[in-house]
Amino acid sequence: MRAWVKALLAVDRRLGTGEPPTRVEVAVARHSVRSGVVFGSVLGLGFVWALSGFGDPGVWVQAVLLGAVMGFFVWGACRLARWQHEYDARTGRLEEARQAAVRGSAEPISPTRAVLLSLGVWVISSGVYWVIGPLINIPRSLPWCASLGAVLTTSVIISAWLKRRRFR
Repeated sequence: MRAWVKALLAVDRRLGTGEPPTRVEVAVARHSVRSGVVFGSVLGLGFVWALSGFGDPGVWVQAVLLGAVMGFFVWGACRLARWQHEYDARTGRLEEARQAAVRGSAEPISPTRAVLLSLGVWVISSGVYWVIGPLINIPRSLPWCASLGAVLTTSVIISAWLKRRRFR
């Protein structure tokens, strides 16, 4: 088990996660059961709404099962995040990350990683538009989905840039 922990921490360091967790991350990790219940409930109701099955008991059963499974998944992810925060606090990594964030000496993301991350966000958002396009009266075509995904990705990148600029 210790080998797995060391391997996961090595991957974590390799990915450049040297920043301390935000207040939202800490709050969600501390309240893992609430996070799982809220996420599962919202996802289940969204599933029923998307299928327009408010009168169909079969859709409700599927929504409850989907919400329960995803709620347990979110609960597990929050528990893992809480254990990671506690481990970082015990080993001193959390304080090192806070000091690096205060000094501003946190290593910036490489341009190659930034481009690959942007492409990944664009592909995922284009796929989401492909799936939900008919539900919101968008034609299901590759140019429409790709352009809407590009608009969403560009807005996310610009908002992140403005946020970084504001905090400097």
